[in-house]
Amino acid sequence: MNLIRAMLPSLALMVLMVLCIYPWGLATQARNMLPLVPLAAIIAMNLRLARAVPEWMAFCVGFVLDAMSGGPLGFWALVSLGACVLADQLAPNRGAALVGGWALGVVSLAALSVLQWVLVSLYTFALTPVAPLMRATAVAALVFPLVDVLLSPLTRRSALRDNGYLVRGYPR
Repeated sequence: MNLIRAMLPSLALMVLMVLCIYPWGLATQARNMLPLVPLAAIIAMNLRLARAVPEWMAFCVGFVLDAMSGGPLGFWALVSLGACVLADQLAPNRGAALVGGWALGVVSLAALSVLQWVLVSLYTFALTPVAPLMRATAVAALVFPLVDVLLSPLTRRSALRDNGYLVRGYPR
């Protein structure tokens, strides 16, 4: 049972990634937001429970996004890995407040969009326009609370240990 519970965040992330690869008939400007949804999921799950999504899974999700989007291999893999590490580092600072976790998630998304802009500018050897990335980040920031609420049952701590005894001080 604990193995299945540990795998649920990664499985949900893979399903979300597959859903975000398909363009869904959106305009070209709106398609920039779709890869940010799995990043929001990585951040949300790792802010709720540290290391809910392991680094290798975040890297694999980013690599598949790279392969399916036709972009340079390693771009989304690096950004996804950055999302995972950033959320793991910020997880102890989350506290119990729901809005505080959402604020950390939005700040994390903003930091990752700066990383995206730097990587794209380095890849093209030119300063890329910031407006499309800002719009995509704003939409992802608005979607973040919804992603966080929908994925929260997957990253709840269990009140029981592996041996069946109650954990003192639950919930933390």
